[in-house]
Amino acid sequence: MTYPYSPVYSVDELEKIFSKMYKAPYNKFFWYRLYVPKNSPLDNRVDLERRVKNGDFDFSHFFYQAAYVEHKLNKAYERLYPDFARYVDEYAVDIRRREKLMEAFRKDEDGKLERLLKECSIRYKQPKEVIEKEMEVFEGDVKELINTLNKKFK
Repeated sequence: MTYPYSPVYSVDELEKIFSKMYKAPYNKFFWYRLYVPKNSPLDNRVDLERRVKNGDFDFSHFFYQAAYVEHKLNKAYERLYPDFARYVDEYAVDIRRREKLMEAFRKDEDGKLERLLKECSIRYKQPKEVIEKEMEVFEGDVKELINTLNKKFK
């Protein structure tokens, strides 16, 4: 049987990630969110290293939430197969939740990348294009990237 989704993380890995987050209270504007990070992002005026340490530029939690919903949808698909119409009817909210989470993921990741580029450009007095080239060839997390940029441009 071919499932409609291929989540990257297992349910156990996702639950371990979610154990470090709060269960999201219901909000009519953000109904699709399942969890919220414990650390809120720091103000833009705070030093870059502190913001990196706080997790302000870490991989977006929305991706993990979307993967969790994908597991749920795959189980439902397996249970209701081959009645696809019933599957879509009963799980329309979860299908939409996954779509909203993926939209939020893309928006969040784009925003984080843009803020990081801007911050690094200002801090190291380099054009964004130079910082972006450094990021493209760099392999590691954001903390290691900042350390590398510190050595290279300070």
